[in-house]
Amino acid sequence: MSNCSSSFETLSQLSLKIALIFNLTLIIISIILCLIAIYKLITISIFQFSTRVFLSINLTFVIYHQSAFVAIRVHTLYSLYYGVCDIQLSECIHIMRGVLIGSSGIAYIQVAMTLDRIFSVVFKKKYKKYGMFMGTILIVISVTLAIFTYSFIIGENPLTKKVDNCGALPAESFERYGKTISWIFYLSIIDLIMDMFVLRINIKNEKKQRDIYNVRKRYASRITLKSIQAIITISIVHFISQFLYSVMFFITITFVEDFMSYVSYLMAIIAYPVFYTSILNASLIIHLINRLRKQRVENIRKLTSQKHTFDDYMQTMRAAWK
Repeated sequence: MSNCSSSFETLSQLSLKIALIFNLTLIIISIILCLIAIYKLITISIFQFSTRVFLSINLTFVIYHQSAFVAIRVHTLYSLYYGVCDIQLSECIHIMRGVLIGSSGIAYIQVAMTLDRIFSVVFKKKYKKYGMFMGTILIVISVTLAIFTYSFIIGENPLTKKVDNCGALPAESFERYGKTISWIFYLSIIDLIMDMFVLRINIKNEKKQRDIYNVRKRYASRITLKSIQAIITISIVHFISQFLYSVMFFITITFVEDFMSYVSYLMAIIAYPVFYTSILNASLIIHLINRLRKQRVENIRKLTSQKHTFDDYMQTMRAAWK
């Protein structure tokens, strides 16, 4: 490490090496869980089709983001072992693209998913006809905004510029990155409010359907409600993640003078909330799919395995939809 810059020598400490390996393990676990969640969303029809598509794309952004961090951690460990310093931005540009597009894409697709649910509630008849088209437009806009966010943060930085490691933005991009974090945080608050609005409407609609024994309508209403509940669960976790990261970021830039210091690096490696919330989100989706599928199978089994009088049958039907 003698040929390395003094700011990078702090990473030679054993505690930070252990933290890097621990962090890398978390990231790999989150990627595996996201892949399992995507597989279940594709193969098991528990949620509405549009919800399954949006959740799958959300998890794809997570995988893209986490894969970039795998590259960052491996590159950092490699640099520590071989004493590599003075890295050019051109060597890290693809990794930074994954981190920035992935993190912003998670936020934008979350809002797009909520807007899709609002359209399905407010414009029910038109949504049945144009829902697929509207969903496609929302996805395209989300991806475009994610790419634009990356371009906005990186700006016109020359690719020959030096960075301390592939996880460090150029100093010229730091102010724009702070603005982006603030914007995404406010966006997550708006998304959470919209989710609560949609949930309230769907709960009212589901209650109206309880006295109507049209199995198709009742089933569709129930699936819609479960889809909204899943979206809100993801939104709450996303909001908490953005809140914690925003607080961590602004504490760091306010109280930590040297961004390459031991404390700053340890916070970035251990306290970055996306590593934990990605595991939580994927686990929640897997749990919800398994639980709802089990409930559905159990309800069908009860309805088909017992003989009922008409009154017993009606009571069982009521219980099945609670």
